[in-house]
Amino acid sequence: MSFYAHFAEQHLSAIRLEMSIQRNLRGLTYDDLAKSSGVSRRTLVAIEGGTSRGSVETWMRICAAFGTTFSQFLEDSAAAHVVTLDVPLIGKPAEPVAGTMQSAEL
Repeated sequence: MSFYAHFAEQHLSAIRLEMSIQRNLRGLTYDDLAKSSGVSRRTLVAIEGGTSRGSVETWMRICAAFGTTFSQFLEDSAAAHVVTLDVPLIGKPAEPVAGTMQSAEL
């Protein structure tokens, strides 16, 4: 899996987690959310369980049922705070070379 695919999958996992959190905070069952969103229970279970990504339209319906917009949901979700690098470090980090840009200058 490429770095970008891995990064996108982490964000999607965070969005799924946010869906679960929001559903549970509101005390909603899958059936309740299905009824209020117009998205089938089966699709909701698949999205939250990670076997489906869901379409943008589906996510918009879910968010509307939560009383928010898709863009606000993304901004507020854990995905907005996911920053990981899946890069193994081997040995100690290299010392900066004189005359090169330091990481703090990036």
